Amino acid sequence: MNIDDLKNTWNEDHSFDETPEISIEQKNRIHLPLEKIRKNMRMEFWSTVAIFVFAFALIAVCAGSFKFKFYITILIGSMVFVTFFFYSQFFKLYKNMSETMMKTYDSLQDLLHQFNLNKQYYLSFYLAFVPFLVCELIIVLEFIPRPVPLSDTQIAI
Repeated sequence: MNIDDLKNTWNEDHSFDETPEISIEQKNRIHLPLEKIRKNMRMEFWSTVAIFVFAFALIAVCAGSFKFKFYITILIGSMVFVTFFFYSQFFKLYKNMSETMMKTYDSLQDLLHQFNLNKQYYLSFYLAFVPFLVCELIIVLEFIPRPVPLSDTQIAI
């Protein structure tokens, strides 16, 4: 092929003219996937904090026996400690996501490894709450007054 033919073909190619330009305002509105993940992590953290604050406020306001309030407070306090441990692990990922240099293959592999590790943390975080929920159910069944007491079969079901 002749060099002149190649130049003419190159100059006739108008695909570069079709490339859209992104304005600065549009560029600021684009949410990259990591930014969306960070936003979701922030939202989940603050919603969890709000749930615990609501739970402690509800215990303070609710009229119940001292034993009931004490057991529920101890249980929710334990849940706060478990949540604190797991959220400290999630915060490490949150911090690393903002500091990661996305220019090398090794840094992307490290980020992928951290995502996989935190996926396992996330699953264990929810599994860690199963005993707490069972204990709350037992406490509620034990301390909520009923007009007709529940039979052993009803409690077991």
